[in-house]
Amino acid sequence: MNKRRILLTAIISLLLVFAGCSSQSKQTKTSSNVKTETKMYNKLSKDDRDNVKFNFKRYDGAIKGQNQINLTIDNQSNKNVKFDLEDIVLLGSDNLKSDKSGMKTVKTNKKVIIKGIFKDIDDDIFSDPGLFCYKNDSFKLAYLDSKSSKSDNLSDSELKKEYHHFMAHKDDVTTNSESSNVDDSGDSSNDSNNSSTITDNNTTDTNSANDSKSGNVVNSEQEAVNLVESQEGPAGDGEHYTYMYGMWDTSKGKAYWVALHGENPDYDLPTNMGAWTVYPDGTILSGQPTDIDK
Repeated sequence: MNKRRILLTAIISLLLVFAGCSSQSKQTKTSSNVKTETKMYNKLSKDDRDNVKFNFKRYDGAIKGQNQINLTIDNQSNKNVKFDLEDIVLLGSDNLKSDKSGMKTVKTNKKVIIKGIFKDIDDDIFSDPGLFCYKNDSFKLAYLDSKSSKSDNLSDSELKKEYHHFMAHKDDVTTNSESSNVDDSGDSSNDSNNSSTITDNNTTDTNSANDSKSGNVVNSEQEAVNLVESQEGPAGDGEHYTYMYGMWDTSKGKAYWVALHGENPDYDLPTNMGAWTVYPDGTILSGQPTDIDK
Protein backbone atom coordinates (compact mmCIF):
# COMPACT_ATOMS: atom_id res chain seq x y z
CA MET A 1 0.00 0.00 0.00
CA ASN A 2 2.78 2.40 0.92
CA LYS A 3 4.60 1.56 -2.28
CA ARG A 4 1.52 2.47 -4.32
CA ARG A 5 1.19 5.79 -2.54
CA ILE A 6 4.86 6.57 -3.13
CA LEU A 7 4.58 5.65 -6.82
CA LEU A 8 1.42 7.71 -7.24
CA THR A 9 3.03 10.71 -5.56
CA ALA A 10 6.08 10.40 -7.83
CA ILE A 11 3.90 10.26 -10.96
CA ILE A 12 1.90 13.34 -9.90
CA SER A 13 5.13 15.23 -9.15
CA LEU A 14 6.53 14.42 -12.58
CA LEU A 15 3.31 15.54 -14.28
CA LEU A 16 3.44 18.86 -12.42
CA VAL A 17 7.07 19.39 -13.43
CA PHE A 18 6.31 18.69 -17.11
CA ALA A 19 3.28 20.98 -17.01
CA GLY A 20 5.38 23.81 -15.55
CA CYS A 21 8.11 23.39 -18.15
CA SER A 22 5.55 23.38 -20.96
CA SER A 23 3.94 26.58 -19.67
CA GLN A 24 7.29 28.32 -19.33
CA SER A 25 8.27 27.23 -22.84
CA LYS A 26 5.05 28.71 -24.27
CA GLN A 27 5.64 32.01 -22.44
CA THR A 28 9.21 32.19 -23.71
CA LYS A 29 8.09 31.45 -27.25
CA THR A 30 5.33 34.08 -27.08
CA SER A 31 7.77 36.63 -25.67
CA SER A 32 10.32 35.95 -28.41
CA ASN A 33 7.66 36.48 -31.08
CA VAL A 34 6.93 40.07 -29.93
CA LYS A 35 8.60 42.48 -32.36
CA THR A 36 9.75 45.98 -31.43
CA GLU A 37 7.85 48.61 -33.39
CA THR A 38 9.87 50.79 -35.78
CA LYS A 39 8.68 54.33 -36.57
CA MET A 40 10.03 57.43 -38.31
CA TYR A 41 11.06 60.10 -35.79
CA ASN A 42 8.47 62.59 -37.03
CA LYS A 43 5.72 59.96 -36.61
CA LEU A 44 6.44 59.35 -32.93
CA SER A 45 4.21 60.72 -30.21
CA LYS A 46 5.62 63.65 -28.24
CA ASP A 47 6.24 61.39 -25.23
CA ASP A 48 8.31 59.01 -27.36
CA ARG A 49 10.21 61.88 -28.99
CA ASP A 50 11.08 63.21 -25.53
CA ASN A 51 12.82 59.90 -24.87
CA VAL A 52 15.10 60.26 -27.88
CA LYS A 53 18.10 62.41 -26.89
CA PHE A 54 20.42 64.32 -29.22
CA ASN A 55 23.90 65.73 -28.72
CA PHE A 56 25.49 67.82 -31.49
CA LYS A 57 29.18 68.16 -30.71
CA ARG A 58 31.41 70.69 -32.45
CA TYR A 59 34.95 69.85 -33.57
CA ASP A 60 37.22 72.66 -34.76
CA GLY A 61 39.22 72.02 -37.92
CA ALA A 62 42.91 72.80 -38.28
CA ILE A 63 42.00 75.29 -41.02
CA LYS A 64 39.41 78.03 -40.64
CA GLY A 65 36.07 77.05 -42.14
CA GLN A 66 36.70 73.33 -41.79
CA ASN A 67 34.78 72.78 -38.54
CA GLN A 68 32.40 69.85 -38.33
CA ILE A 69 29.63 68.59 -36.06
CA ASN A 70 29.14 65.00 -34.91
CA LEU A 71 25.76 63.79 -33.72
CA THR A 72 25.02 61.25 -30.98
CA ILE A 73 21.46 59.86 -30.86
CA ASP A 74 20.46 58.09 -27.63
CA ASN A 75 17.19 56.20 -28.10
CA GLN A 76 15.68 55.70 -24.66
CA SER A 77 12.19 54.97 -26.03
CA ASN A 78 10.62 51.52 -26.35
CA LYS A 79 10.56 51.76 -30.15
CA ASN A 80 13.17 51.53 -32.88
CA VAL A 81 13.45 55.02 -34.38
CA LYS A 82 14.21 55.72 -38.03
CA PHE A 83 15.75 58.90 -39.48
CA ASP A 84 16.26 60.25 -42.99
CA LEU A 85 19.65 61.85 -42.33
CA GLU A 86 19.34 64.50 -45.03
CA ASP A 87 16.31 65.91 -43.19
CA ILE A 88 18.44 67.04 -40.24
CA VAL A 89 18.96 70.81 -40.58
CA LEU A 90 20.52 73.71 -38.69
CA LEU A 91 18.49 76.93 -38.82
CA GLY A 92 20.24 80.20 -38.08
CA SER A 93 22.27 82.86 -39.85
CA ASP A 94 22.61 80.33 -42.68
CA ASN A 95 20.24 77.39 -42.99
CA LEU A 96 22.47 74.33 -43.27
CA LYS A 97 21.35 70.95 -44.57
CA SER A 98 22.92 67.73 -43.39
CA ASP A 99 26.00 66.43 -45.21
CA LYS A 100 24.72 62.89 -44.70
CA SER A 101 21.98 61.04 -46.59
CA GLY A 102 20.17 57.73 -46.37
CA MET A 103 18.07 56.09 -43.68
CA LYS A 104 19.39 55.35 -40.19
CA THR A 105 17.61 53.20 -37.60
CA VAL A 106 18.47 53.57 -33.92
CA LYS A 107 17.26 50.56 -31.96
CA THR A 108 15.56 50.90 -28.61
CA ASN A 109 17.95 51.56 -25.71
CA LYS A 110 20.89 52.02 -28.10
CA LYS A 111 23.21 54.93 -28.99
CA VAL A 112 24.47 55.81 -32.46
CA ILE A 113 27.19 58.31 -33.39
CA ILE A 114 27.03 59.97 -36.81
CA LYS A 115 30.30 61.69 -37.62
CA GLY A 116 30.30 64.76 -39.84
CA ILE A 117 26.55 65.30 -39.91
CA PHE A 118 27.59 68.88 -40.80
CA LYS A 119 30.98 69.56 -42.41
CA ASP A 120 33.13 72.53 -43.45
CA ILE A 121 31.25 74.97 -41.23
CA ASP A 122 32.41 78.57 -41.06
CA ASP A 123 33.28 79.96 -37.61
CA ASP A 124 30.66 82.71 -37.98
CA ILE A 125 27.84 80.15 -37.81
CA PHE A 126 28.66 79.51 -34.15
CA SER A 127 28.61 83.19 -33.20
CA ASP A 128 24.85 83.50 -33.82
CA PRO A 129 21.89 81.61 -32.30
CA GLY A 130 20.72 78.48 -34.11
CA LEU A 131 18.34 75.55 -33.90
CA PHE A 132 18.89 71.93 -34.93
CA CYS A 133 15.70 70.39 -36.35
CA TYR A 134 14.36 67.32 -38.09
CA LYS A 135 12.63 68.48 -41.30
CA ASN A 136 11.45 71.80 -39.81
CA ASP A 137 11.02 73.62 -36.51
CA SER A 138 7.99 71.49 -35.62
CA PHE A 139 10.57 68.86 -34.64
CA LYS A 140 13.19 70.69 -32.59
CA LEU A 141 16.29 68.68 -31.62
CA ALA A 142 18.51 71.20 -29.76
CA TYR A 143 19.50 74.86 -29.71
CA LEU A 144 22.99 75.69 -30.95
CA ASP A 145 25.03 76.10 -27.80
CA SER A 146 28.81 76.49 -27.84
CA LYS A 147 30.78 73.23 -28.16
CA SER A 148 28.00 70.80 -27.25
CA SER A 149 24.32 71.24 -28.09
CA LYS A 150 22.11 68.78 -26.21
CA SER A 151 18.36 68.28 -26.57
CA ASP A 152 17.93 69.09 -22.88
CA ASN A 153 18.64 72.74 -23.69
CA LEU A 154 15.27 73.07 -25.49
CA SER A 155 13.87 74.04 -22.08
CA ASP A 156 16.45 76.81 -21.68
CA SER A 157 14.35 79.99 -21.84
CA GLU A 158 17.38 82.20 -22.54
CA LEU A 159 18.50 80.18 -25.57
CA LYS A 160 14.94 80.08 -26.85
CA LYS A 161 14.53 83.85 -26.45
CA GLU A 162 17.85 84.59 -28.17
CA TYR A 163 17.01 82.32 -31.10
CA HIS A 164 13.53 83.71 -31.73
CA HIS A 165 14.73 87.30 -31.41
CA PHE A 166 17.57 86.64 -33.85
CA MET A 167 15.33 84.94 -36.43
CA ALA A 168 12.73 87.71 -36.18
CA HIS A 169 15.35 90.38 -36.94
CA LYS A 170 17.75 88.41 -39.15
CA ASP A 171 16.72 90.25 -42.32
CA ASP A 172 17.02 93.58 -40.51
CA VAL A 173 20.63 92.80 -39.61
CA THR A 174 21.42 91.90 -43.21
CA THR A 175 19.78 95.06 -44.52
CA ASN A 176 21.62 97.28 -42.03
CA SER A 177 24.95 95.65 -42.89
CA GLU A 178 24.40 96.26 -46.59
CA SER A 179 23.36 99.86 -45.96
CA SER A 180 26.47 100.55 -43.92
CA ASN A 181 28.65 99.50 -46.86
CA VAL A 182 27.30 102.22 -49.17
CA ASP A 183 30.11 104.62 -50.13
CA ASP A 184 29.09 108.25 -50.03
CA SER A 185 31.82 109.86 -52.12
CA GLY A 186 30.05 113.17 -52.54
CA ASP A 187 32.15 116.33 -51.94
CA SER A 188 30.31 118.67 -49.54
CA SER A 189 32.17 121.67 -50.85
CA ASN A 190 30.67 121.17 -54.31
CA ASP A 191 27.08 120.28 -53.26
CA SER A 192 25.53 123.21 -55.12
CA ASN A 193 27.46 122.53 -58.33
CA ASN A 194 26.88 118.76 -58.34
CA SER A 195 23.26 118.62 -57.15
CA SER A 196 21.91 117.64 -60.55
CA THR A 197 24.55 114.91 -60.94
CA ILE A 198 23.77 113.48 -57.52
CA THR A 199 20.06 113.48 -58.32
CA ASP A 200 20.69 111.65 -61.58
CA ASN A 201 22.93 109.11 -59.83
CA ASN A 202 20.34 108.50 -57.14
CA THR A 203 17.66 107.96 -59.76
CA THR A 204 19.91 105.53 -61.61
CA ASP A 205 20.71 103.61 -58.39
CA THR A 206 17.01 103.37 -57.51
CA ASN A 207 16.12 102.10 -60.96
CA SER A 208 18.95 99.56 -60.81
CA ALA A 209 17.75 98.26 -57.44
CA ASN A 210 14.21 97.97 -58.75
CA ASP A 211 15.42 96.23 -61.91
CA SER A 212 17.37 93.67 -59.84
CA LYS A 213 14.14 92.66 -58.06
CA SER A 214 11.79 92.99 -61.03
CA GLY A 215 12.66 89.48 -62.24
CA ASN A 216 11.62 87.96 -58.91
CA VAL A 217 7.96 87.59 -58.12
CA VAL A 218 8.83 85.87 -54.82
CA ASN A 219 11.59 87.17 -52.54
CA SER A 220 10.83 85.46 -49.19
CA GLU A 221 9.21 82.40 -47.61
CA GLN A 222 6.11 84.39 -46.63
CA GLU A 223 5.66 85.71 -50.16
CA ALA A 224 5.82 82.10 -51.38
CA VAL A 225 3.06 81.18 -48.91
CA ASN A 226 0.94 84.12 -50.09
CA LEU A 227 1.36 83.10 -53.73
CA VAL A 228 0.32 79.50 -53.07
CA GLU A 229 -2.66 80.63 -51.01
CA SER A 230 -3.79 82.96 -53.79
CA GLN A 231 -3.67 80.04 -56.24
CA GLU A 232 -5.00 77.22 -54.02
CA GLY A 233 -7.44 79.24 -51.96
CA PRO A 234 -7.61 79.87 -48.18
CA ALA A 235 -6.85 77.06 -45.75
CA GLY A 236 -9.87 75.22 -44.37
CA ASP A 237 -10.96 74.88 -40.75
CA GLY A 238 -8.17 73.39 -38.63
CA GLU A 239 -5.65 73.91 -41.44
CA HIS A 240 -2.91 76.47 -42.04
CA TYR A 241 -0.24 77.26 -44.61
CA THR A 242 3.36 77.24 -43.45
CA TYR A 243 6.89 77.06 -44.91
CA MET A 244 10.21 75.38 -44.36
CA TYR A 245 12.98 77.87 -43.61
CA GLY A 246 15.36 78.97 -46.35
CA MET A 247 15.64 77.98 -49.99
CA TRP A 248 16.03 74.42 -51.18
CA ASP A 249 18.13 73.10 -54.06
CA THR A 250 16.44 71.50 -57.08
CA SER A 251 17.67 70.76 -60.61
CA LYS A 252 15.87 73.91 -61.74
CA GLY A 253 17.54 76.11 -59.13
CA LYS A 254 16.73 77.19 -55.59
CA ALA A 255 13.12 77.26 -54.49
CA TYR A 256 10.87 77.83 -51.48
CA TRP A 257 8.99 75.01 -49.74
CA VAL A 258 5.36 75.71 -48.80
CA ALA A 259 3.17 73.20 -46.94
CA LEU A 260 -0.43 72.93 -45.80
CA HIS A 261 -0.84 71.40 -42.34
CA GLY A 262 -4.01 70.16 -40.69
CA GLU A 263 -4.88 69.08 -37.17
CA ASN A 264 -4.37 65.40 -36.35
CA PRO A 265 -6.69 64.10 -33.59
CA ASP A 266 -4.54 61.00 -33.05
CA TYR A 267 -1.25 62.85 -32.51
CA ASP A 268 -0.11 66.19 -31.22
CA LEU A 269 1.63 66.66 -34.58
CA PRO A 270 0.08 68.27 -37.66
CA THR A 271 -0.91 66.20 -40.70
CA ASN A 272 0.71 67.17 -44.00
CA MET A 273 -2.18 68.04 -46.33
CA GLY A 274 -0.10 69.22 -49.26
CA ALA A 275 3.22 70.67 -50.39
CA TRP A 276 4.40 73.02 -53.12
CA THR A 277 7.73 74.11 -54.59
CA VAL A 278 7.80 77.84 -55.38
CA TYR A 279 10.52 79.41 -57.54
CA PRO A 280 11.50 83.09 -57.33
CA ASP A 281 9.98 83.75 -60.78
CA GLY A 282 6.58 82.69 -59.46
CA THR A 283 6.50 79.16 -60.88
CA ILE A 284 4.63 76.77 -58.55
CA LEU A 285 5.07 73.00 -58.76
CA SER A 286 3.07 70.49 -56.74
CA GLY A 287 5.24 68.54 -54.28
CA GLN A 288 8.11 69.42 -51.95
CA PRO A 289 11.53 70.46 -53.33
CA THR A 290 13.24 67.29 -52.11
CA ASP A 291 10.90 65.21 -54.30
CA ILE A 292 10.88 67.36 -57.44
CA ASP A 293 13.84 65.57 -59.06
CA LYS A 294 12.83 62.05 -58.05
